[in-house]
Amino acid sequence: VDILVTRFLPTELPLEIIYEIYMAYALAGLVQKIVHKIRPREKVTGETDRRLGTASDRLFECFAEGASKEDTFKQVVRDFSGIEILATPLPQVGIVGDLYVRDNDTFNQNLVRHCEKKGAEVITLPFLDALDLLKERHFQTQWEDGRYIHLLRDKVAYNMLNVFNRKLNASAKPILNDRFFGPGHDPLDYLLRHFLTIRHGGDCLLYTSDAADEE
Repeated sequence: VDILVTRFLPTELPLEIIYEIYMAYALAGLVQKIVHKIRPREKVTGETDRRLGTASDRLFECFAEGASKEDTFKQVVRDFSGIEILATPLPQVGIVGDLYVRDNDTFNQNLVRHCEKKGAEVITLPFLDALDLLKERHFQTQWEDGRYIHLLRDKVAYNMLNVFNRKLNASAKPILNDRFFGPGHDPLDYLLRHFLTIRHGGDCLLYTSDAADEE
């Protein structure tokens, strides 16, 4: 795995590049969620993977040609919506750990597909979802350190980019908010409501998990 190490923060890149990078993560995360919802329920084995290949090609061409990402994603959602599924709830399995372990099939030894073969729906945490859990602490640190210009830049950029992400999420609602696909709310909303981040752990997380079961 190649890792780029630089002293420059992503927020210091040109806005056009920041937008492209953000949208790439947003679209990849949503496609990942859609695949994890549909694949363990597909009636025809391999159909989801075939549609995923088509979606990847569409999105690649979209970025390469500068086409509308929103329109392209709507087509991707329509393609996935055409897959015949077994409309039934499945046990959900959350995969936690390092970013590469959660989302890299090689590093996690195809853990996602193994769970799906056992009849479970896998829940992972795409990069932008993790970013949502970390943003408030990041902004608070900038405020406390007196880095007000950095705070203004980062918060304005985040809020503006999040508008585009919400539009993409709205397009994915027909699949991701289907009543057969688990809870009707986003689990991240629960964490944010109780001021939790992915850095919480130990007894604190255990206690809040018990509280969630009681709600």
